[in-house]
Amino acid sequence: MATDAQIKIWKAKHKHIYEIEVLVGDENEKAMGYFKKPDLKVISAAAKFADSDPIRSGMIMFNDCVLEADERISEDDEAKLAVVEQLGKLFRRKVATIKKI
Repeated sequence: MATDAQIKIWKAKHKHIYEIEVLVGDENEKAMGYFKKPDLKVISAAAKFADSDPIRSGMIMFNDCVLEADERISEDDEAKLAVVEQLGKLFRRKVATIKKI
């Protein structure tokens, strides 16, 4: 588990940090990981494989965004996919409007 000091360092570098908890093992155990928000560069790299190889796409996202993760997450494919699903929810388009003036 990351210390408050480590989280402060990550926030200074990446701005947004997320703690993702995954149920592992017999699903009564929890494993924790800390991740930065994916940026446009990562989304673009992952999108190249979204249709042809969605697993590869997800691993690009996971590997780029992970700051620290319990080894049970890193070693368990189902846990990784659960994290990838949550990471995908972090990058959302903002709403914009246009008006001719």
